[in-house]
Amino acid sequence: MGRNSLYPQLEKTLLFINNIEKIYGKILKAKRKIIFLVKNFFTKRDYDRFSIKFYQENDIDVEIWDITSLLEKKDYEKLIKPYDQIKTDYVKQIDNIQEIEDRLKDLNHKVLVSVHLVYNLQSFKVFRLLSKYKTNFILYETSSPGFLFYRYEDKNFFYKLTYLRKYLNFNFLYNYFINFILRNVNPRIFGINCATYLIVGGAIYLKKKNNLVDKTTKIIWTHQKNYDLFLKNKNNNYEKAGKKYIAFIDQAVPFHNELISMNIKMNAEEYYSSLENFFVLIKEKYNMEVKICAHPRDPDKISKYIKKFVVEKDKTIENIKNCSFVICHDSIAINFAVMYEKPILFIYNNVLENVKNFDHLNFIKRYAKLFKKKPINIDKIGNLDINRELKIDKKCYDEYFKNYIKFKGENKFQCETIKDLVYSL
Repeated sequence: MGRNSLYPQLEKTLLFINNIEKIYGKILKAKRKIIFLVKNFFTKRDYDRFSIKFYQENDIDVEIWDITSLLEKKDYEKLIKPYDQIKTDYVKQIDNIQEIEDRLKDLNHKVLVSVHLVYNLQSFKVFRLLSKYKTNFILYETSSPGFLFYRYEDKNFFYKLTYLRKYLNFNFLYNYFINFILRNVNPRIFGINCATYLIVGGAIYLKKKNNLVDKTTKIIWTHQKNYDLFLKNKNNNYEKAGKKYIAFIDQAVPFHNELISMNIKMNAEEYYSSLENFFVLIKEKYNMEVKICAHPRDPDKISKYIKKFVVEKDKTIENIKNCSFVICHDSIAINFAVMYEKPILFIYNNVLENVKNFDHLNFIKRYAKLFKKKPINIDKIGNLDINRELKIDKKCYDEYFKNYIKFKGENKFQCETIKDLVYSL
């Protein structure tokens, strides 16, 4: 073989080595990233509870993909935009499925997508794209009991019959049927992979079925997100109020975006007037102030309707920690009452009882049942015995904590666990 015949072979070899070096160099330079895939806007509260600053300080790029306008095309303009919505470079407002695909194409292997969506007809195409591009993604089983009642809890025949009669229409039946299939048929038939990781909180997960979890999914036990705030504030001795007070957990029910999307209307004036009258009665009869813990999504609305009591923003955990007892419907913030072992009074009113096309009262009753309680209608109060209502069943609180907040796993912030997952990619 002549000298000249070696040159082409040598050039090919050198070119091959050079290409390998470029590819390896790109892999080394590829920066770790976490993407939060969210619906219902991204707020200052989300910035804190997702621990965005923590990831950034640990050399992990952060992006938020807010796909509210994509999933809620029909009702997007009606939705109430949060007062503290964050709009910055790393928050991407995505309103079409093609943009999601284009972004997924460009991701490297060191990216982890934190998915805060329910797997259903609405989000189906998003999950298909995550699978198409073999994206590593996390799902969460740290939901409130109310969400679990809706998805998993068996209901007796008469409840099912009443439910179907109440919501009987074509759109409801179509969505119900398709979502039933998605929850029960192997997702791989539709080209959808199961989650890479599943973050789990309470032991109730052991009794449930998640169709996007299989033997390839790594189960990681942590806790429900509110427990992060509990850990953060464990040694924070908030200044106690001089007088005893009651904490009411507002859910901004008449203005909730979920109800707006379902075209459910509620009389806000009547709803809040009923609450205020009840708070006046409680204050006069038991000589205790009522502090209203405003819903974080829309804390200013309630002040337009309730004038006689203090409405406080961003102080829910502080107010619950130092209160005498908690009044609520079925808010996830009940978790704080459990963690601080505060008595809970479950309430509803005529507005919630009579609202059309949404059985909110049933959720409140089921929540109360976990604590061996029955909610009271504050518009038909009669002779209310607060002392009887506010007894704590320690066993119920312990069971609730184990089932819905934390069952096992290390006592560390959820973001620390997820950071380790990103580093492992």
